[in-house]
Amino acid sequence: MTINGWVQIAFMLALILGTARPLGLFMAAVLEGRMTFLDPAIRPIETRFYALSGVDEKREQTWLGYVMALLAFSTAGFVLLYAFLRLQYYLPLNPQGFSGLSEHLAFNTAVSFVTAAIFASLLSFAAYNFFFINPVYTFTVAEPHELFALFVFLAIAVITSALAGRIREQAQLALARMRATRRLYDFTRKLSSIASLDDIPEAAVAAIHSSLARPAVLLLSHVGNLELRAAWPS
Repeated sequence: MTINGWVQIAFMLALILGTARPLGLFMAAVLEGRMTFLDPAIRPIETRFYALSGVDEKREQTWLGYVMALLAFSTAGFVLLYAFLRLQYYLPLNPQGFSGLSEHLAFNTAVSFVTAAIFASLLSFAAYNFFFINPVYTFTVAEPHELFALFVFLAIAVITSALAGRIREQAQLALARMRATRRLYDFTRKLSSIASLDDIPEAAVAAIHSSLARPAVLLLSHVGNLELRAAWPS
């Protein structure tokens, strides 16, 4: 572990400890329906969203409505994530110009992220509901605003999963580039140490075999015919 790593861990720990209490009190006030300092700015936007979506915040949501909302949210998350993965080459904030994933890989990634996020968010909501929402030690959802916690958990889980997958993908791409650069460097060093032109074909097929992990052969034209000059493995 480097010093930079320890500094990042300490900073993150201090940030979590410093924000846990004020953020917890704020979330408790929101979930209990009490006024917060953001109400003057956020409340008008919230009521407009309720009006546009046809939601009555004073009416308890039925199990069927909850299931439909969960499926709609999950479907929208899957579609957006799939679109991001497929179209990332054309999207902004892509200075490296990474190409989009194939349709099979994008579909598998989007499905795995969404299902894992739903599972994690449901567990978080169940624990929160069981231990902190009245009546405690039950799974009863008595107030409409308590369902807001579920959507918060869902949104955080989906976003976190997508970011984690993106970071993992970038790390894998960086590792692949590092290995390719290393192979090119080794090939350049080998070429510089070759004393005869006849040894170049052997070095070339060895480098191709190392890069592609496949057998390689080099055929050159000689007196109108193809002649085998090098092969790896020989």
